[in-house]
Amino acid sequence: MKRDKNGLVRQVWQYDKKGKVIGKFQYTWEDTTLLTRRDRYYNSKRKLHSIVEWHLENGRPVEKHESFYDKQGQYEKLVTTRVNKEGKPIYEELFGSGRKLEQTTEYYYDPGKRLDKKVVTYFLPNGDKRDFWVTLYTNFNTIRSEERYLMNGTLISFYRNSYDVLDNHLTRSEAFNEETEELVIKDFDPDGRLIREELLTRTRVSKRTHTWAFDEKPGMVIERSFDRTGKLIKEQSRPVIGEKPSLGDLKRLTPTPSP
Repeated sequence: MKRDKNGLVRQVWQYDKKGKVIGKFQYTWEDTTLLTRRDRYYNSKRKLHSIVEWHLENGRPVEKHESFYDKQGQYEKLVTTRVNKEGKPIYEELFGSGRKLEQTTEYYYDPGKRLDKKVVTYFLPNGDKRDFWVTLYTNFNTIRSEERYLMNGTLISFYRNSYDVLDNHLTRSEAFNEETEELVIKDFDPDGRLIREELLTRTRVSKRTHTWAFDEKPGMVIERSFDRTGKLIKEQSRPVIGEKPSLGDLKRLTPTPSP
């Protein structure tokens, strides 16, 4: 540790058990007020792993810069974050290869200081905006909906959840996949078990439906499948197992920045 003539910490070194430096920390001050803190971390080969730099105003953190490096110590990405008085993020920027802006994230909070909405915007390599995702949260910090839009406001995919107003258990989920142009609606019982799943077209025309009826005493479940007209095409009874059945485990798409 290194201090200045006023006793303020200027530099700190962190070592592993073998005596190798794994962290270097630098501090800048104005009088006795901390202005910046810069942390450098190294991997086992003494290559730079990451740099975290905090900027402060009146002793309060207001912005953070995080740079990440590969195993050879080469730059990979930079994340800059502005935070509010509670230290929660309000705006982030992600810079990738060539330090080009790849995405931004805006955070919004309700009067109770809980995360209420998040907006993530993705950029093309030429700097133009590609699309954006809007995520809404419940008061219990669970996702209420995720919706993907083109920059002209056209909705192209979504994932939405409905919860019970009393105990907040998931009652329904809806997911639209823009690649298959299919909508999947799932209904759940209070125990979190899937009891109904319907596959529909973009225009909400039913393609097929599955239902599950649970009989607790013998530990059996009755599975029923229906065609697009609602006609029963299959019915079977089987023992209840831990896995929850699915039409094909449709996963909601998570966008990644264009290369």
